[in-house]
Amino acid sequence: MSTTARRALVALAIGSLLAGLPACSPDGTGGSEPGPAEETTPASTSGAGVATVSTDSFVEQTVLVDGVESDTVTIGVQSLVVEGETMTLTLVYTPRLSSLEPDERVSLYDVLSPDSARRPTLLDRTNLKEYSVITDGGDAWTTAVSDVEVTNGSPVVFWAVYAAPQDDIDVVDIRVSSTWPEFTGVPIAR
Repeated sequence: MSTTARRALVALAIGSLLAGLPACSPDGTGGSEPGPAEETTPASTSGAGVATVSTDSFVEQTVLVDGVESDTVTIGVQSLVVEGETMTLTLVYTPRLSSLEPDERVSLYDVLSPDSARRPTLLDRTNLKEYSVITDGGDAWTTAVSDVEVTNGSPVVFWAVYAAPQDDIDVVDIRVSSTWPEFTGVPIAR
């Protein structure tokens, strides 16, 4: 399967997945399962539409970008959902780079440095297992960060696809980068 076809299928699967998730408040107290609130806006009389994706997160942290004290990115976990044989992580990144003007655009690739931040790892410490982003011929099943530009100070959604857990677990830890604190006890929605 070509890279373009695979990305189109993954995007379709993610869109379908996100459409069924419940809303949750940013502090995590608004519901038992995290997920974006969405509406579908009909684009034509055919009933087809475009989903509006929320940028709300249920847990977040702000970290330094490349060790520059005045450049930060806020990382929010929006959802971690198992559907069939895959598990999809949705994060929200909000760069706040003092080296740029407030509304200037920057590549998500440049914001997510070090490289490990472009492919977060999921950790099942109970069963001593690590889940990495699915790859196919070198192409990762993630947002193509080199193709995404984000406005400084504005959130952007990032997704990554993993194999579904091999064990009956309800939470994982998320290591976005080895240089940033992990998110711990992140619930898995099914």
